[in-house]
Amino acid sequence: MQATLQHLEALREVMRRLNVDAVVVPGTDPHHSEYVNDHWKFRDWLTGFTGSNGTAVVTADEALLWTDSRYFLQAEQQLAGGGFTLMRENGDQADPTREQWLVEHLDEDAVIAIDGRLFTVMEANRLERFCGENGFMLATEFNMADRVWTDRPPLPAAPAYVHDETLAGETASSKMERVLESVHNLGADAIFISALDEIAWLFNLRGGDVDYTPVVTAFAFVSDKDRSLFIDKDKVTADVERHLKQCDVRVRDYDDVARFLERRSEHDTVLLDPNSVSDTLAAAMPCQKVYSSSPVAALKAIKNSVQIDGFRKAMEHDGAAMVRLLKWVEENAPGGAITELDVDKQAQHERARCSDYRGDSFAMIAGYKEHGAIVHYEADEQSASTLHGEGLLLIDSGGQYLTGTTDLTRTITLGNPTPDEMHDYTLVLKGHLALARARQACAA
Repeated sequence: MQATLQHLEALREVMRRLNVDAVVVPGTDPHHSEYVNDHWKFRDWLTGFTGSNGTAVVTADEALLWTDSRYFLQAEQQLAGGGFTLMRENGDQADPTREQWLVEHLDEDAVIAIDGRLFTVMEANRLERFCGENGFMLATEFNMADRVWTDRPPLPAAPAYVHDETLAGETASSKMERVLESVHNLGADAIFISALDEIAWLFNLRGGDVDYTPVVTAFAFVSDKDRSLFIDKDKVTADVERHLKQCDVRVRDYDDVARFLERRSEHDTVLLDPNSVSDTLAAAMPCQKVYSSSPVAALKAIKNSVQIDGFRKAMEHDGAAMVRLLKWVEENAPGGAITELDVDKQAQHERARCSDYRGDSFAMIAGYKEHGAIVHYEADEQSASTLHGEGLLLIDSGGQYLTGTTDLTRTITLGNPTPDEMHDYTLVLKGHLALARARQACAA
């Protein structure tokens, strides 16, 4: 907690020097990913909170973090003693929203600063309207991490790799033609893409830049005349280079994206998804802009027969791994020799028996007894409980396979269930059965 207090004071020193009254710090990256690599975990570094959803606000004398009910217990533990106050976004006793709190605590003409790279066009516009309505001023180019995070991790260096057509079911060139058809129908000449999952699908590329998500950090610009991928060139292996040349894709340096966009002609018309493209990069374009939901997201949501077969294979592999894991737990838990961390390691071991396995799809939740009540609990050396032949064990886990992604949740008793455990378990089971019948009735 001492480190968090020092980080907070370092930020406030910069705020005082630049006459900034409040800063808003989200937990995302310039691609607005749910999971981000260590280089972009500034909010985590500043607050000590590691959940996937949470936004911090810092003023001269107060520091707060807003998050939802999934993370209330986790946030209480991680923020304790670090100078930040937890603000609950929902629930029976929700705290004031960020906007309500800012209105109540800032004077007129106060300066609110953000890093525009970390806010989408939609988010920045909403915040700008809020500031205008309440007499505040918004500064959008306050790159906080660059100023105070002295030991910041570098950008990830994992190489990209080709997701073969035998797994994708379609060439990247075919996908780009279909995307451009949608782009033209929306009145644009080109599309600029920030979302990493969309880039991975469109170019048939994968990578290891983000935990639990096999994506490569990149931006993309696609038109009839220019197919450009902005990526760290050290990531481009010979295999990836050949693949991109076959697709007529030009490799440009990742850091050149803003300069490239600044050179767009004012006569160009570029489609941007306002919910994924950053305010900074959108503002860099002097061209005409069409704001619309990305056609890539809609196209990749429809799976072809190869992908559907691949998902079935992934579920079969993962189901078999889960059965082996549960058998292992039942055999080893009664002796008191394994912990929640051991369950995680064993799950990875069982999944790795499949050659298509590429890692977990999210951090395993192996919650024994009371830990099962923490929605996104992740065991560590200090918190990991030892399992015994009693109590409930929640396992929420998934795998990334070359053919698909899985997510499985199971709750089992390790023996001698109490009346309360049987009652609660049965109520949940009855709820699932009722939902299953409701779906069948609708289908009929």
